[in-house]
Amino acid sequence: MLFIEEEVVKGHVETFDGITDSQRNVLFAASQVLPVSLMDAVNHDDDVVSIGQAPAKDLYDAGSRLLKELDSRNKFFHFEFFRLDEDQSGLGKKGDIVGLEVNMRAPGGYITDKMNYAYETDVYTIWADSLIYDQCFMHSEFKHYITHLGRKNSIKYAYSNEDIRNKFSENIIQESDVDKALANEMGNHAFLIKADSHDELNEQIQYILKRRENL
Repeated sequence: MLFIEEEVVKGHVETFDGITDSQRNVLFAASQVLPVSLMDAVNHDDDVVSIGQAPAKDLYDAGSRLLKELDSRNKFFHFEFFRLDEDQSGLGKKGDIVGLEVNMRAPGGYITDKMNYAYETDVYTIWADSLIYDQCFMHSEFKHYITHLGRKNSIKYAYSNEDIRNKFSENIIQESDVDKALANEMGNHAFLIKADSHDELNEQIQYILKRRENL
């Protein structure tokens, strides 16, 4: 019997997502930050948090170099990296990035919607233009943090969905029940919510995911 052991990486996931031209240059890029891993959300039946934002410079640099080594012409891409939360021997210092996986496709879940809202753009038009004209005609500038907050039916929350709607009515851009097949990693009920600062973002996360026993 063969066993393969992998070292536990003490960090959180950050993605590098976007679209390329025929020369493997980046036409559009965005990032998702996952403070809690999807594996933990599934294994521990925990909340889901995924924050859409502009990619950090080191992610952009590493991802751009990686694209040059792959058949990434006129494609969506979705790269995942660990961001080390502490020094780890053999891997790097706190804050360094470590490669996790490469996907030559559009990112899944709500991420393409989040990219559109975060940049006030249309990534599908950008991709179509890359195929037809090999250019990007849309001016896409990061404007909003867009967070996917997935709440689990198994968790007793301090505030109801109605409370959330009343408090953040101007910020909620999408709300939906999630199919049971995807609920473990996306939450049974999901909010996509917009913020214009880290303070506003943190307030939203803390309120929406606050547990009843913490009141």
